[in-house]
Amino acid sequence: MPSAPDIATARLVLRAPSEADRDTWIALHRDPRTYTHAPHAMAASDEVASVQFDKVLAHWDREGYGYHLVEEQGQVVGCGGLKRNDDPAELNLYYRLVFGAAGQGLAREAARAWVAWGLEWLPTLPIVAAAAEHNAASVATARTCGLVPTSRRLLPGDPPEFGAAVILTAPRVDVVRTEGFDPVTLAQVLDLWVATTAAGGAVGFLPGDSRERHAEALAHHEADMVAGDVTAVLLRAPDTDRVVAIGFWQRPSNPLLHHRR
Repeated sequence: MPSAPDIATARLVLRAPSEADRDTWIALHRDPRTYTHAPHAMAASDEVASVQFDKVLAHWDREGYGYHLVEEQGQVVGCGGLKRNDDPAELNLYYRLVFGAAGQGLAREAARAWVAWGLEWLPTLPIVAAAAEHNAASVATARTCGLVPTSRRLLPGDPPEFGAAVILTAPRVDVVRTEGFDPVTLAQVLDLWVATTAAGGAVGFLPGDSRERHAEALAHHEADMVAGDVTAVLLRAPDTDRVVAIGFWQRPSNPLLHHRR
């Protein structure tokens, strides 16, 4: 796994923090205007916020990834990213914007990039986000990244009267190679393909084409998988394990291009 010092999106640069960002981190986590949904979660003092920043830097040193500073046109507009938790083993998705930056889709843009990076490079760890139920904006941001509510949990530091936070979890990556699909997965992939065609998706068929024609095409894909020429990558819903997305990586027939997919 490579380290993730910088991730670029259409509008943002998500960059690794440095000691020079300490004051920026403290100011962001000491502004009560960004903690209206959970005032108790704000750092109690500059010193407490500084200790939190020490932990952020230590996580980068230990894991090679962690919380970023979010920049738009060279200005810090927030922070967030993925942090490894050990009990339970998971990646915590976090996002916070400076006051005045909300409502522009910046948190959604950054969070989608973090989730995509985590699914690609750390697929064995579930990505979760915790949000107060009444914090509709935070819940909506997680949902637009593909996360769905899966449980509730009282978070460390939250008073009991605050109630359990909503835990949202990202889809699970499932890579299928030469073993092919098990019968349940095969049926779900076929259902997905037929439904995508019916919705007008550009997936090789026209609306109204039969399920049998889809099944024939899928059988060819599966034969290529068994031969080692195709790999299937699925996303499974975290709450039901149902297949919600699939892509096929195909090896070119030219042996000189077998390093490509």
